[in-house]
Amino acid sequence: MSPPAVVLFAYQQSPYAAKLELCLLLKGINYSYCTVGRMPPRPALQALGVTYRRIPVLAIGNDIIFDTALAIVALEEAFPESKSLAGRNWALQQASSFFWLDRTVFQTVAGMLPWDALPEEFVKDRSSYRGGDPIDPAKMIAARPQLLSAIRQHMDLIESQLASRAEPTNFFLDTPSITYLDISLYHKLNWLSSMGTADSIFKPTTAPSFPLTFSWMDLIRVAISEAIRSHPTQGIPSQISDQEAASLIYSSAPNGSPKVDSEEPLLVAGWLKLGDEVEVTPTDTGKVPQKGKLVGLDRQRVVIEVVGEEGKAARVHAPRLGFSVQKVK
Repeated sequence: MSPPAVVLFAYQQSPYAAKLELCLLLKGINYSYCTVGRMPPRPALQALGVTYRRIPVLAIGNDIIFDTALAIVALEEAFPESKSLAGRNWALQQASSFFWLDRTVFQTVAGMLPWDALPEEFVKDRSSYRGGDPIDPAKMIAARPQLLSAIRQHMDLIESQLASRAEPTNFFLDTPSITYLDISLYHKLNWLSSMGTADSIFKPTTAPSFPLTFSWMDLIRVAISEAIRSHPTQGIPSQISDQEAASLIYSSAPNGSPKVDSEEPLLVAGWLKLGDEVEVTPTDTGKVPQKGKLVGLDRQRVVIEVVGEEGKAARVHAPRLGFSVQKVK
């Protein structure tokens, strides 16, 4: 049986798309790339009935995955023969990435963007995406010392963990092979170092304060280089059009049957039932609801059927952590 087609909907400057591309590269999975805009509207996703605001979106066959945290789980499930990134302490990796790296660390790093050099339209869009008060570039730049201080506190935790490894060539959780948590952490620090706004940390004029962290980042870069040598075509995914992406998804079958937790409180209480029209919405940023017919619900994910502009259906998966699900009123 041939592996399912994988389509990544993203744009080149998306930090989380870069993270997911690293996962695909290290796992040796071929995929197609459908370019979408940095800001809505995004016709390629609209054609699929997808209103979800965040990027990237990953399709594996007929299954459309929201959120990179769930995307890596779905890739591990759909490609069991590929290199696993789960490794040791898989649940701890997912929790650390979700509660620490993808929330606290990411928001701090994003604050270090060169906001004064970004287009006004983009800043307004990200203000809407974030919610709350509009982003004021001048205030963001003025806050950099506080953000740098917070980053150094996080990096001190990283340095302490790396110091506890049995071997200096081991990865973050003292494993001989790279894991998802390595990628999730590296992608934030590498993104920050590329901004040029944290050179006091990454390009110090004296001895570096975080030598183990920088050595560990070099280990990641070596692993990436080795993956590129092993899979020379992986770094160049095939570029496809909006129509080609839709055709790949709609011509594919879903991967198995959605799971249903019979003890799920929302089902037991009668608040939801299979077949209901529901809204699935992120609970922190990008709070744009995605509507669809409820077909699966367990402790890890919610699955809905979404009909696109052609009248064809795909299954959309979102994680339970960080997303709400409620019946459309």
